Amino acid sequence: MHSDSGSDSGSDSGSGSPMASSIHPSEPIQPMEHVLEEADARLLTEVGFLAAAVSDLTRADAIFNALQRVRPGRTYPCIGLAVARMNAGLPDEAAEILANFQPAQAEDRSELDAWCGFALLLAGRSDEARRMLQRAIDAGGEAARLAQVVLDSGPAMMRPAPLQSEPLPGAPG
Repeated sequence: MHSDSGSDSGSDSGSGSPMASSIHPSEPIQPMEHVLEEADARLLTEVGFLAAAVSDLTRADAIFNALQRVRPGRTYPCIGLAVARMNAGLPDEAAEILANFQPAQAEDRSELDAWCGFALLLAGRSDEARRMLQRAIDAGGEAARLAQVVLDSGPAMMRPAPLQSEPLPGAPG
């Protein structure tokens, strides 16, 4: 244990802060649900998404990175980090975050795929977006609905061509 004086270690940064030698931000917090109550995690998530909505990467990153440390493998902190980047005009970074995240539950992959498809669409990577969105649709569930909405609202080139037997919208029936 370190003492509060900060002078018991030769590795003191010299900052003069009594807490400087006892805080190690690079060490992971033990993933224990009781570290942060569910209601508090929900509130922090809401605040994080408020920061993400206004492209405040500094605050969004601080909140969502902390949530990832106490709730490892959960998707919502990853999605928050990605949404902040999409709103900041960095959809390629958002797609990379979403594609590389390993969720604790395999079934959560489709939610990440739907959001990744959205980020790829914003990045102008339509072919990749279409493939990612289709993967989420094929998985079913809530993520499939999100992916379908994104696919349907994306550029016309992303939507499948109507069948010949279907009348075109606006055409006389």
